[in-house]
Amino acid sequence: MSRQRSIEIPRLVEVGPGRIEQLPDLLRGGFDTSHVLLGTGGGASLPLAAGVADALRSAGLRVTHEPGLTGSLEQAVELAATAIRAEVTLLVGLGGGRVVDTVKLAASRIGAEFVSVPTAVSHDGISSPVASLERGEDGHRSSYAAAMPAGVILDLDVVGAAPIRTLRAGLGDLLSNLVAILDWELAAERGAGEFDAYSALIAEHAARSALDVEDLTSPESHELLAKGLLLSGLAMAAAGT
Repeated sequence: MSRQRSIEIPRLVEVGPGRIEQLPDLLRGGFDTSHVLLGTGGGASLPLAAGVADALRSAGLRVTHEPGLTGSLEQAVELAATAIRAEVTLLVGLGGGRVVDTVKLAASRIGAEFVSVPTAVSHDGISSPVASLERGEDGHRSSYAAAMPAGVILDLDVVGAAPIRTLRAGLGDLLSNLVAILDWELAAERGAGEFDAYSALIAEHAARSALDVEDLTSPESHELLAKGLLLSGLAMAAAGT
């Protein structure tokens, strides 16, 4: 008997320039925005985050802004508690991978919907059901199962303005799928888990698209990279691992 497959996928995916300005309308159009918790980072992204919080409030949304997220398990726990106490209906993570993963795990643990708004495309965590967070004071990172984002809103103007190293990291992460698939096949041949050809097909297609990138400074490459990483996250959801 064939095994049935159930895959959670984001019901809203927006990739293009100017999406940050459209964020209030995009959120109100598909989610319960009775009380929005906006989790963001610090440093250079703080002015952008503050502007987004103001724009959401100006659009009539009730917003709790939690800045300074650095990607720790402790912060995810605290964020989940804050969301429960405030009766938050939607969590939004705006920032790099550490911010997105912190908000993602908090939302997953309380069963709330989560929207990923990455400001950099350095890895496929922007759309995956996995959160990689620091645990304890030694800086050790662990991966935790989480839910897929209900929405992914990616502004190409914002990710294109991020440091070039974030784009290089995203390209490397995407290309590494080609080796990871071979590792997976080898592991399955040796009895360590089961190879899923469908998930591997998605991951391979996403990775091979990155082979066409010639200039990481071009808007076209940013869009190709972003969509490839989105597909890579979907491959993880399809595989369930």
